[in-house]
Amino acid sequence: MNKLVLYVLLAIGLSEFSSAQSIELTLKKAGFQYFNNKLHAFGLIQNDSKAKLMVYELNSKLSKTDSLQFDISKGKIDDYLDLSSDTLHDQLNIYLQHKENKSVQILKISKKSKTTGLSEAVDVARVNSLAIFQNDIYYFMNDVYTLKSIQDTSGRQFYLNKHSLKTEKAGFEYEQKWQFPFERKNIRSARIIYADRKIVLVFVHVGEGDKKGQWVLKVSAMNGNLRKGTRIGEKGDPNCYFFNQIKVDTSTGTIHLAGQRFSEKDLNFEEKKFNLSTKTALSIYMTSIDSGGLILNNSEFKIPILEQKGYVNKTAVSYLVRMNSFEKDQEGAYKIGTEIYKANTGSLCYKYCNSTNIKIKEQDGQFNIEKNTIGTHPMIEKHYQTVDLLDMNGKLCVDSLLEFDRIYTKNINFKAVVAFKLDETGNPVWLLKKTETKKGTENYSVLGPVKKIYQLSSIITANKNELPGLQVVSPTNFLISRQVADKFLLQIYYW
Repeated sequence: MNKLVLYVLLAIGLSEFSSAQSIELTLKKAGFQYFNNKLHAFGLIQNDSKAKLMVYELNSKLSKTDSLQFDISKGKIDDYLDLSSDTLHDQLNIYLQHKENKSVQILKISKKSKTTGLSEAVDVARVNSLAIFQNDIYYFMNDVYTLKSIQDTSGRQFYLNKHSLKTEKAGFEYEQKWQFPFERKNIRSARIIYADRKIVLVFVHVGEGDKKGQWVLKVSAMNGNLRKGTRIGEKGDPNCYFFNQIKVDTSTGTIHLAGQRFSEKDLNFEEKKFNLSTKTALSIYMTSIDSGGLILNNSEFKIPILEQKGYVNKTAVSYLVRMNSFEKDQEGAYKIGTEIYKANTGSLCYKYCNSTNIKIKEQDGQFNIEKNTIGTHPMIEKHYQTVDLLDMNGKLCVDSLLEFDRIYTKNINFKAVVAFKLDETGNPVWLLKKTETKKGTENYSVLGPVKKIYQLSSIITANKNELPGLQVVSPTNFLISRQVADKFLLQIYYW
């Protein structure tokens, strides 16, 4: 048997899935990044007495189509941390960080595969001068928008700032273009939700006063002037609308918002009241706003809470949905991809339990939702069931009710569902990730129908020190990477 095939089989173990394509690269401290519709694998090699940075461009079959090689200015491979990358400012950026002196060199590759080589070493703290912003930050092309708030005795003041990339030398340095100060009164939270060449949109929650409610502020990207503020819901509406997803029709300027809606009986910040355990349905909304700030549509949809046959929640629970996509299909229907989370009554720590796609159609000016339900998938719950209170797989938590709006947009450190889709016959299929902190492993599995019976099939369990990574590359396949000794293994699987 071919040694590479044997190695791959041993690495996969008893997985029911087989790799369609694989490649083994002699790289250490390696990683990969999809950029410009191409896969780039990168890492360090030792060539004679010198260490070098290698970048390989790979096609969909993991065959090498191009490569770049750069001398490292000083030191050995073990003097550096694992490489990292991003696509900030519409270019591939690979970061080479030295362990001891905490300096970073950056390799920047444009879409035309042009690069000036490794930058001069720069202090880590100066790599991105906007990294100090702990609040909201939003990138568009070479512009960066940040939200910063200051609390004093008179209340909290929010500032929206625009910065533009000043230099493309080592690191990313910016210059401030303008600052927009919000009205000082009663703003509970604010979040940048969209930006383009003309406008910046901010979703604002006003907690008290005549303007109590949720607003979309449209700010000029050119000068920071407020163009329009649009209230979601009518004046005096006691309901609370949380932002989840946005879709902007750039041809007409129409803004479509979607999220979860709560009544005053279910959620009240002033009275610190929150309870959804008795609900038989979950409410979502979709709001459309024209280019002039006029609301064209504000629809509410009730989705019944219905568990699978034979499944019963042992304790009272509440559900919420996080929307991760918002698209318009060829038939003109709106498709919203969601993740479903549930928590025990009184808890603000939710756990992933299912996924579903929501479809909304427009007919004669009315919006209607396609039949759907919300509930727990027992096989997903069983897969993540544990008595370890420190286990954070698929958990989404906030510290207090005042932070509840963040539960829809904050990052999940141990995300459970990597991808969700419907197969060619319309059956749901999940790609799941499970981190076993005590064992030091990560497991990837597929949950889907096998001969019409749902099964959870393990793909691979890897040690965390192998830095396993997963990337969905198409509706039918995904890529898994691992660093095994001085080899960087990339494998494509079908699902």
